[in-house]
Amino acid sequence: KSIEIIVDTESFSFSADKARLVRVLTNLLSNAIKFSPESSKINVVAAMRENNAVFEVSDQGPGIELAEQETLFERFRQTSTGKKQSKGGVGLGLSVCKAIVEAHGGRIWVESEPGKGAKFVASIPC
Repeated sequence: KSIEIIVDTESFSFSADKARLVRVLTNLLSNAIKFSPESSKINVVAAMRENNAVFEVSDQGPGIELAEQETLFERFRQTSTGKKQSKGGVGLGLSVCKAIVEAHGGRIWVESEPGKGAKFVASIPC
């Protein structure tokens, strides 16, 4: 798809289940790629903010309706756009991400407007 992935990271460390957090970031990045148009950009950020490890994945895709954002992290939920573009997904990825982030005492959310892409943010206390 000729998508450019821009990575902005700070050097920091904290105690966490590395394999599980890699799964969260992999899922968020995979979703961003799936919903991004050809030749667009995806931004990935890892930073320490107010004693939290914060991970952000932002895309230039179709965005997510506010009504759909409220249920997006529930099991078996997909956005209307996700259902149209589904490649075998069943709507478990984001619910798994939420469970992993919450098991670390953190929270995950989406910031999006239709037509303006989406930014998924996971914040984990250190």
